Formats: sequence, structure tokens, C-alpha cells
Amino acid sequence: MNRYNTSRVIIALFTLYWSFILCDGLTNKVKSEISTKVTLEAALNNNLFYSNAPKVELHINDTLYNSGKHFDTGIISRWLTHNKYFKDGDTQTLENFKNSQYFGKIQIGTPPKEFVVIFDTGSSSLWIPSVECRNAGCNPHSKFDPARSSTFSKLGDDPIETFIQYGTGSCIIKYGKETIRIGHLTVNDQPFGMAIEESIEPFADLPFDGLVGLGFPDNSKIISFSSIVDNIKHQRILNRNIFSVYIPRDKNSPGSISFGGADPKFIDSGDKITWHKVLTTDYWEIEIVDIKIGRRSIGNCKPNGCKAVIDTGSSVSTVPSNFMNILASEIPMQSSCHDYYNSPSIIFLMRDINDQLIEMKMEPQDYVIDEGIKQVESIGEFWSSLQEHICSIGFITLDIPPPRGPLFVLGNNFIRKYYSIFDRDNLYVGFARAKHSSSGPLFLSLSSSPAINSHSYHINNFIMVLVLILVIIYT
Repeated sequence: MNRYNTSRVIIALFTLYWSFILCDGLTNKVKSEISTKVTLEAALNNNLFYSNAPKVELHINDTLYNSGKHFDTGIISRWLTHNKYFKDGDTQTLENFKNSQYFGKIQIGTPPKEFVVIFDTGSSSLWIPSVECRNAGCNPHSKFDPARSSTFSKLGDDPIETFIQYGTGSCIIKYGKETIRIGHLTVNDQPFGMAIEESIEPFADLPFDGLVGLGFPDNSKIISFSSIVDNIKHQRILNRNIFSVYIPRDKNSPGSISFGGADPKFIDSGDKITWHKVLTTDYWEIEIVDIKIGRRSIGNCKPNGCKAVIDTGSSVSTVPSNFMNILASEIPMQSSCHDYYNSPSIIFLMRDINDQLIEMKMEPQDYVIDEGIKQVESIGEFWSSLQEHICSIGFITLDIPPPRGPLFVLGNNFIRKYYSIFDRDNLYVGFARAKHSSSGPLFLSLSSSPAINSHSYHINNFIMVLVLILVIIYT
């Protein structure tokens, strides 16, 4: 082979290699952002956040009180985590998708048809694609056909349809009633939605079929139905209407959702559950008394306190802009991962049901996200990209206006640190430090894209190209 042709081959191979690196990295980055962004926006969209539901009268066994005043958290925590507590409940494994979202399975109809769903505490909607949906947004997903189910019934004489606009897409939903199965639990006559149209973006790229909202219904809306959590309560399916969520650190480990109790194997040895009152039946919303960066109080929650929603549908957490401005002055928003090793803890000071102040601490390994190797934009950046991982913090700005806001939304990066228990009977949220099988890498990665996250990917491909060049030259 002459020198001219050899040069052409080398240039072609090198161009092909860099095109693959740049395009694949960009594509996976976009997909990763979609999987994180759309579920967050869906959870925070007014169509999925529910408010103004009627107040629920609390019925708590008087024997669980000390002197009729304070709740004995030790008694209920031991009772909740006792093995016999699960005799009427169900625990389901959640598939771990890139440490970003966690999917479970439900069955709808008779005979039952299986769907992959997100269990979302930021919503009360339950919807899946309908067989009537024939556009590209629905095509990759399982679809429900009411004509093939003997237990399906319509909601009223006239079909009810709603248009839902999300931040990055939209869908049209029609409604009916069906038998829903979650593991061994069977809920009859559950109102649910069937998507008859879904926008291509983002639904065509999402690896789940639909949504199971575990939040509170909104009676202020024209169309409002009981959530599946409320129907589990009304149909007396469980002895205690409690569910709990575990989010793993290891990207190869599954998550878990338990209906009927809290699974002790997910609670760190020696830790106990602390219980916090739900402020309103708008959301699973609790009080934050103060927030500290390191040991310094930022004072933003004084004098009336802040509000935080515990949201299993959000990969990261959201904060109001005034807090983000303070946070940005203390911690870089994006930088080399080495710059985060000595970052301060972020502490949420919460009031429990005994009026005690509890520190919920997020350390750098809890809130810092390893975005992988620096995004390569030119060949000149290649050598530095081999040595440098880029990290960012797992908080984004979101200003929710009054009366619903301002709100903090504590998503899966918070739930990963604190095993979260949702008590629908008593309107409490409980937290205990989560037990993880291994600590894994220091910082969490939300993407498995090799073009973004793997040193070895770059090195191995570069070596491959060099070998090919040498073979060509000496052939």
C-alpha cells in the first residue's frame, strides 16, 4: 500500500473513531437527560401534583402514646419491621435503570396483562398505553385492550378524556375501572387511565409503559379519582396502609417497594425509624425547620419553616432558586470530581412527631453525581479527558409558586440515603438510614453510557485504532 492510500485509511479510521465517540456520547447523554428530566417534570407538573383533598381523620391506637401526648416511635418501629407484619403485604423488586429510575410490574384486567411502571409518590395517576394508541410514542410499549378483559367497566355513560401536557411531551388519556394486581395484592374497580395518544418525545424512548401514582388525589380538579393507595385503604386489603421504598447505591442492584410495612433488611443496623407529620394532603409533604451547609445554618427556612415533598418519581432533588444561589456559592455546580472530595454535608433539620429535631444529612457521596469522562468536543481535549471525570451536584433549581410552593422536592438521591416509609393511615412519613450491600464508587453515576462514563472505553478503542494503523502500515 502506498503512502497516500495509507494516509487516507488512517484519516478515515481516525475520523470514524472520533465520530463514534462524539455522536455516541451525545446520544447517550441526551437519552440520560430525558430519562431523568421527563419523570421529574411529570411529577412536578400540575396535572400530576394533587392538592386540596379532604382531610383524613387520624385514628391511632391510644396505647401507642406516652401519657397521651407523645408517640412511642420505638413501639411502632419494632412492630412495623417485625416479620409477621408482612403476612398480608407484598414486597416487589424494582428494576434499576442506570441508577436513575426504578421500575416495577403490575397486572391489569382479567386475564391479567403485565405492564412495567414507575411507582411515583409525586402523583396519584395510574395510566398505561391503550391498544387504541397507534402512534410512535406508544408503539414500543405494552398496551391494554379493554375488550379482552372481563372485569373492565366504563366510568359513566360518556367517555372521559383528558389532555395532559408535560414539560417534554403530552398525552391524551381516557378512563375506566379495572382490577389491578401488584404482586399478591388485588385492587378491584380501580379508576385508571389509558393513553390513546402519546407524543413521540419522550415516550418512545422511555423504558417503562406507564405510571402508578402513590400520592393524594386532587378533588379540586374536574376529573379526580381515588388513588390506588386510597383504594387499598378503603377495600381493607392490608392491615396497615403503609408502603416503603428502598433505592440502592449499586447500579447492578435492584430497588424494592413493600406494601404493608417496612422491610428490616433495608434498614441500617442500629438505626431506628423517625416519623414526621404530613403537612397537607396535597403531597407527601413534611416540614424542614432549617437547612445547613456544613454546620452553618443558611437561615432560609426561618421563621415559618420550609416544606419538602418526598418524591420517588424524581431522580434528583429540586430546590428553590434562593437556596440554589447559596449552595452555588459554597459548592461548585459542575467541576472535576476531585473538587468534591472535601465538599460539606447538606443537612435538612426536620421535626418529628415527638417535636424532636432530627438531622437528615446528605454527604458528598449522597448528592454528587459522577457524569463520567469529560464530554469530548475536540481531539485536542482527548488526552485530558482520559484523566478527568466531571461531577455535578444532584440538585436542580425549581421554583414552584405559592400557594403550593415554595417547595423542596427530595428525590431518589435522598431516598437512597434514607429508606422511606409512607403511612397512609396516620399521614406520616418515616425515615431510617438505608442499608446498602456495598458502598460502590465514591460518587454515584446516573448513566451507564460508556462514551461518557468509562475510562477503559476510550483507552481500549484508542488502542484498537493504533493496532489497526500499525497493521495497515506494515501490511
